[in-house]
Amino acid sequence: MMKRIIFLLTILLTSHLLIAQSLNSVNYPYGNMPSARSNSAAMASYNNWKNGYLEYCNETGEFRVRFDKPSQSVSEGIAYGMLLSAYAKDRDVFDGLTKYYNRFKNADGVMDWKIQGCWEVATDCGYGDGRCTGGAADAEFDYAFALIVAEANWGSGGTLNYGALARDMIGIIKDKEISSTLVPRPGPGWGGDNITNPSYFTPAYFRVFGEYTNDQGYWNGVVAKCYEILANIKSTLNPSYGLVPDWCTSGGSFSGDASGYFEGGTKYHYDAARTPWRMATDYTWFGVSEAGDYINQSYQFTEEKGGLGSIVDGYNMDGSSYGTNNSATFSGSFATSYMYAPAGQDKIDGAYNYLVNKSPSGYFNTTLYALYMFTITGNFWNPLEGGPVECTAVALPAQIESEDFCAMSGIQVETTLDNNGGSNIGYIDDEDWMSYKISVTEAGSYKVSYRIASLNGGNELQIDTDAGSNVLGTVAIPSTGGWQNWETVEHIITLSAGEYEIGIKANIGGFNINWFSFTKNGGNNIAVSGLNLQANAITLKVNATTQLSAEVVPSNASDKSITWSSSNTSIATVSTTGEVIAIAKGQATITAQSSNAQINAAVVITVTEGGETGGCETSQPITLDFSYDGVEEQCWVTAEDIDYINSWGAQSVTINGVDVTNLWMNNLPAKQDGKYYVTFKGQESWAHVEIMGAASNGRTSTESLASSITETVVYPNPVTEEDVFINHPANTIGAQVRIFDLEGKTIYSTQTISNKTQIARSVFNKGLYIITVEYADSIQKLKLIVK
Repeated sequence: MMKRIIFLLTILLTSHLLIAQSLNSVNYPYGNMPSARSNSAAMASYNNWKNGYLEYCNETGEFRVRFDKPSQSVSEGIAYGMLLSAYAKDRDVFDGLTKYYNRFKNADGVMDWKIQGCWEVATDCGYGDGRCTGGAADAEFDYAFALIVAEANWGSGGTLNYGALARDMIGIIKDKEISSTLVPRPGPGWGGDNITNPSYFTPAYFRVFGEYTNDQGYWNGVVAKCYEILANIKSTLNPSYGLVPDWCTSGGSFSGDASGYFEGGTKYHYDAARTPWRMATDYTWFGVSEAGDYINQSYQFTEEKGGLGSIVDGYNMDGSSYGTNNSATFSGSFATSYMYAPAGQDKIDGAYNYLVNKSPSGYFNTTLYALYMFTITGNFWNPLEGGPVECTAVALPAQIESEDFCAMSGIQVETTLDNNGGSNIGYIDDEDWMSYKISVTEAGSYKVSYRIASLNGGNELQIDTDAGSNVLGTVAIPSTGGWQNWETVEHIITLSAGEYEIGIKANIGGFNINWFSFTKNGGNNIAVSGLNLQANAITLKVNATTQLSAEVVPSNASDKSITWSSSNTSIATVSTTGEVIAIAKGQATITAQSSNAQINAAVVITVTEGGETGGCETSQPITLDFSYDGVEEQCWVTAEDIDYINSWGAQSVTINGVDVTNLWMNNLPAKQDGKYYVTFKGQESWAHVEIMGAASNGRTSTESLASSITETVVYPNPVTEEDVFINHPANTIGAQVRIFDLEGKTIYSTQTISNKTQIARSVFNKGLYIITVEYADSIQKLKLIVK
């Protein structure tokens, strides 16, 4: 009987929100597992794949996976994504990919193999009418199996009936993609004995299909045929250590019908490279001798070649190499063969250490690498035997590592630069959350300390129970000066005795968490009974600021936290620390709320015209369009209408008192006395500011800074239609490059493979983006404007 693990989600799903469960690995029934395997490392491989290759189709509410040509998707990639998101319990992504696959099903009931973007079958296939129609059987096998995993996770009562879809596809596979002689076909209605692909053989799936549909006799026959063909290859081609060609006949010889494939399908190339992984799955789930024998040969071959680091991307059948790259597609698949039990614990530990330090690039490498990481860490489990066990409760008092969540939404795990190393969670947006299980022996007052980092501050988290309905407390998160500059904030909450889940939710995202701890607070919890605010009415000019302060009563209250809010943010805004900024003429009420929601205080802010001119005693008149390069402090004034102001490399830039340092800004403050006052001070030798008039319609040409910059620099900037380039200092290969939009969401992630990174223009919409480059000894931050 299928076992299902039900996990509690602590927030409602919103449109295309990325919901993901933690990876809690299993110990496979057979084979060896790495002793230091990390779910965080597996999740990092998933996030890397997702950031680089997952794209949301806004018009249809679906997801697609970018192919080698990013404007296209292939059925294989969609099904791989379904596997990954099912095992990661990323339901929104899984459903979006499933809907995309289903929308492009053809008359055979399978997805046409190549699609142009979100809309239509691609037309660049070079055969027939050029349309890339027809299915690919490996995609169908992965699609059906991923749906079974999804049903094990979530049941079939939602928008998509996973079980019905899985059974329908298994029926189509049986009818159209398995020949009458039980040979897996390449696609619906063609191939079989005359041509088949050994890397499509998924005996572990076929065993599951048989049990799932109560048709074991048929599917066990397909499994037997797969191993018969592998044996035929060995006896016919006499390959080194069981290598298989990309394509062959069921008798084990090269296929005359494979002339359209690389070298006629006669090499151990990018198709065949997946075969050890497919067999390792059958071995670790079912322990069958045929699978064990195969991956033992793969392990022996790798050792003979000098280990995983010596594997290249292409072999002849005699074991000689023609490839040159240590591709993750090849070495990662061979790494899973080290799970063969007689290989020994030290061998699988070494294979894991190799794999976890691998940095793949490209669609195929990155996708398969994530699947290999899931497999070797115990996160690619048999859905009919139950998934990972439920989260273990942590007895308080204790410190809990943030990445040890039971469930989460939206966040990612990354390497931390905090003391003692390890990992932290980041990429936290508004409404993202994590859940943990705790065991409280003694009810009462507890101090909760959070190790946090925030570049800009102004963030807030809450801790809660009962799926977010019972808020235990909130805490403001200040700026720490960087994403890896760590500080500790704390507050007091009251916990009841028992074992239960708690949630940590970002009310205002934009921060990282390394760990949090619970310590028993001495004495009884002292509740807030009052709140004193310094004033009840304040008048400010436009662009002026003031700092509010509030004090709780009594002064020894257990939780002194204050939450600030504005009744009208178009008139005046307030930060989480009480700093008010006057935006426009009018009135707004600023409210301070204590940890006791019934106790608050308010001040009325009246904003009048007039404001800051930047502090310049004498400003030099300028005529637009205007630009300046240098480091000297400058003050300018203009009565002309400004379209936008833009700067880079500056220490300080203001317009009518508003800080616009190193930003592209067209949402400008009101004129003061009919004028704009601009101040500038450069920081770098290449510091630049430009003030563009409304009549100019903005910049009409782009500039490359590459000629003058030897450090990290992005160009052209602004960019219109060209690809984007990032120049890096020498010897920085392997640095992590991430690009964020203004909401803090990651839109692109890669690692440097040379001193120049090229990013396709198609990655970006119009707007402002933040680029971070994480070198071994520093993190560089850049801004990019896309027009």
